[in-house]
Amino acid sequence: MLKRCEVIMREVCASIRTELREFNGETDHVYLLVHYPPKVALSKLINSLKGVSSRYLWAEYTGRINWTGMGGQCSGPAPTSQDHADVSPCRGGTDRRAG
Repeated sequence: MLKRCEVIMREVCASIRTELREFNGETDHVYLLVHYPPKVALSKLINSLKGVSSRYLWAEYTGRINWTGMGGQCSGPAPTSQDHADVSPCRGGTDRRAG
């Protein structure tokens, strides 16, 4: 799932003229280093990354992964771009500094 998440995030960055320079992650969160020009609003960048990746990952992995088996972090409804969670489709283990 991390490889797919990286592909999605690279596509999102390219679509808004930013560059994903580094990507790393674990089962419940990801680390990103993004280079973006000053004309791109940071809030737009974060909302795009979170919203698009969340929608794609939920659509592609629902039914194939036991979300509740991950420490209960992934139970409940899918997050939206309004949620203050990291880019992972899980609600637990978030880094609130980034959102």
